[in-house]
Amino acid sequence: MGVAQNNIELSEEEQLLNKLSDAIQQSQGADPIAICEGVLGDWRYVFEDQKFLNIKTGIKRNKENFTDTFRDKLPVSTRDDGSVQYGSPVIAFLHGKFFDGIRGDFTEMDSTRPTGDVVDRHGFSMLNSYIDRGVQGVQGDVSRFLDLLDKLFKTEQDKTLILQTMNWIITHRGDPKNRLNFCPVIIGIEGNGKTTIVNIIKRAIGEEYFISPMASDLDSQFNGYIQNKILCNFDELKEAQCNTIAEKLKPWITNDTISIRKMNTDTFSATNTTNFIITTNNVNALMQHKGNTRFCNFLTTHQQNDMDAFNAMFGGEEAKGDYYDDLYQWLDNGGYENCIHYILNSVDMTGFSGRRRAPKTSVHDEFLNQQKSNNDLKIEECLEDMPVFTTEQFADKWKANGYGNAPSPKVLGSALERMDYWKSPQGKRGHRITLASGESATVYHPKTFSIDKVKIVYACSDVTYSQSNDPKDKTDELTSELIGGLKK
Repeated sequence: MGVAQNNIELSEEEQLLNKLSDAIQQSQGADPIAICEGVLGDWRYVFEDQKFLNIKTGIKRNKENFTDTFRDKLPVSTRDDGSVQYGSPVIAFLHGKFFDGIRGDFTEMDSTRPTGDVVDRHGFSMLNSYIDRGVQGVQGDVSRFLDLLDKLFKTEQDKTLILQTMNWIITHRGDPKNRLNFCPVIIGIEGNGKTTIVNIIKRAIGEEYFISPMASDLDSQFNGYIQNKILCNFDELKEAQCNTIAEKLKPWITNDTISIRKMNTDTFSATNTTNFIITTNNVNALMQHKGNTRFCNFLTTHQQNDMDAFNAMFGGEEAKGDYYDDLYQWLDNGGYENCIHYILNSVDMTGFSGRRRAPKTSVHDEFLNQQKSNNDLKIEECLEDMPVFTTEQFADKWKANGYGNAPSPKVLGSALERMDYWKSPQGKRGHRITLASGESATVYHPKTFSIDKVKIVYACSDVTYSQSNDPKDKTDELTSELIGGLKK
């Protein structure tokens, strides 16, 4: 890539020099404004980087390099005698008489706006630097890619969701209003090809718009690495990092603008064009609960303890190596282009939107069960046959099961909420009802109301229950059918 990029820069420089040479040769009596426009018209200046950006090619040049190339060759002003004075392009662009160069404080990306367009955002001028760098799709045989998906995912549901997600990111690349509103998490055994999904997207959007930071980078106060990116892939997460990842990524996944903080620059707000994908070998790398709407979990067919079965799927370790060697050789010789064409032209997007909450995969419930804490599992076990109970009754059951000191009512309530229960009435925290016995109770019910799945925890505090006029409030129904059980 380095050589190719250098070749592009040399070619661009040659074009500019030729254009400049022609303009200077014709400058005898020519309009200095036209000369400057012809040479500098495709360039913008960015104060953050102190660099010139070509909006046609994306090439950047620092001021020194730009000045050395075109020193004293552009008209910048007129002398007292009316003759044209020549100077550097920096002077001509920023301070010259004949050209008012477009500039910005910072860069951002938005594929729905013209490249080079400048908007004001919170007092800063933001220059749109997006240029489509993606590889174009080419129709061809994608049987190797589809076979890989068959090996990676157990169900058609998961394969379809992966393909739809890839289509969405590629189709809407650079559009801050159509980023994914969730983060796919692909979990599976090392070496099974899951990062091929990321690599295909990377080719389609342009490699300069891809970043794969370390998870530890999230601990830093600086986040400039996601500025002007379309895909960010966190790879190989550890269980201890999962909560940090989840909490840090939530606003980045959902917000249309994002605060960027770099060393030695002011914090500024830029359009958010970044989609996030997590790939990991660790099934416990992301802690979640049923209220999660931001992370979409895919468990691949084989996990870390399945190496023998993974090798056996190919007929042995050597055959497995041959399979992946053939796959990657095909990808590097036109396969990526074939995959991109297939994803954009053959994937049915009916019913899919990347702006909705995370879709459920085939392992949604299984994954959530695996992510439950040991304490939550104990609470769930104790409550299985206790639809109506006092905190004292729960404590007795907890101790009878040999678990030691029981969790506090607050911890118990939080666990019920993680089990998808709401306090009643809906949306009001800490609501109490006064029972016939004179004691106070808190009512929890499933978000999808069901009278036979209610949990009532009482002996909390002495607060009188007042009837609600909210038609969604099911507390009256609860009290009339279940409070009798509390008198026993």
